[in-house]
Amino acid sequence: MELLAVELLSRWQFGFTAAIHILFPSISIGLSFWLVYWYYRYLKTENEAYLKLYNFWKKIFAVGFGLGIVSGTVMTFEFGLNWSRYAHAVGPILGVIISMEVITAFFLEAGFIGIMLYAGKRVSKKVMFLATCMVALGTLMSMTWIMSANSWMQTPGGYEFVNGQFLPKDWMAIIFNKSFVIRLLHIVLGVALTSTLVVNGVSAYYLLKKKDVYIHRRVFNQAMVFLTILIPFQLYVGDETALLIGLEGGQTGKLLALEGHFNDESADWLIAIDANQKEQKNNWQFGIPKLGGLLINKDPNKPIPGLNNVPVENQPPVNTIFYTFRIMFFIAILIYIFVFAGLFARVRGTFFTSKFLQKFAVYMSPIGFVAIVCGWLTAEIGRQPFVVYGLLRTDEAYSMLTEKQVAITLSMIILIYAFAIIMYLRYFQKQVRVGLK
Repeated sequence: MELLAVELLSRWQFGFTAAIHILFPSISIGLSFWLVYWYYRYLKTENEAYLKLYNFWKKIFAVGFGLGIVSGTVMTFEFGLNWSRYAHAVGPILGVIISMEVITAFFLEAGFIGIMLYAGKRVSKKVMFLATCMVALGTLMSMTWIMSANSWMQTPGGYEFVNGQFLPKDWMAIIFNKSFVIRLLHIVLGVALTSTLVVNGVSAYYLLKKKDVYIHRRVFNQAMVFLTILIPFQLYVGDETALLIGLEGGQTGKLLALEGHFNDESADWLIAIDANQKEQKNNWQFGIPKLGGLLINKDPNKPIPGLNNVPVENQPPVNTIFYTFRIMFFIAILIYIFVFAGLFARVRGTFFTSKFLQKFAVYMSPIGFVAIVCGWLTAEIGRQPFVVYGLLRTDEAYSMLTEKQVAITLSMIILIYAFAIIMYLRYFQKQVRVGLK
């Protein structure tokens, strides 16, 4: 029983660490490209308002960037401390990929972020723009390497298994594994949407306060245009990601669990369930008749395959990923509604004066973070009971620690991370109150 408790606590610890960590790259990666855009506009127009925007968001980016590095470093220690058998097995592959992230992306960011944050008028505008571009490129490269590593765990390839370790056989097949490109595109669109919602919400807040209206009208307009373009692509890419991993990647259990059916009898698209995996049935369920068959099978009368087609020991936790996926999906629909509200306001000629739209934008500003975390939980919990899908089970990967040891470190991490988030939010709030300078 102790080993089962240790595994559960270790999973909670890493899951919590990863979920909090991803919040910071979600804002900093997207903001880095907004910073590039604003400084480019400043170079082209010499409009000081763009420089003010750049300097305002640069501070928020920098704090989020720093917290992302620190929280990510904690995760690497957890690989060795909580998941030593996993680290031993995948080290020859994932250790190299993570090292490449440090050597390329982190060094690139570290080399230019000092110029971007502190050089000011000590360097030319072109050098400052170059530094900003390099930092943005570094954040994108960092995400690329991390997604390559994580996607390899979802759809492993290019390896040979020797003496309990995954050894590299074909690095191109490892890095560009089956799910890498589509999952990278999915997360890039996700962080772009998240940062754009935040920028849009802050601009809407200033419009409500009638503060720096001239520049925030422009930002509000630009952000709404980007959201209108991004959200249809994200829905399409998200759907393709689930299908690719579920069908070509072999994760049939994840794909079926997302639909919430245990048998092959219903074509309903389920909105809410109470899954009973022990008895392989839903205690209750609520859905839209025949919509599932239409969406999944293109035939409203054709039932959706049930999860009982997958051995029980290989099924992911249904309730968890069913609801994290639904939350992510309904957030995407909410963003669609927000975008259409913006288009409707444009048609009516009230785009810049609608208090409803501006308040809607303020309330929407944090919603992207919820979607990012839910998407991450869907992907990672949906891979269970494997850490390397189909090859290395989670109960074979954790370290032989005591329950007390893991409980203490989990408690400390929760307290420290909660403090970091509170401080970041307070700093963000302070900067918004101060406004552009």
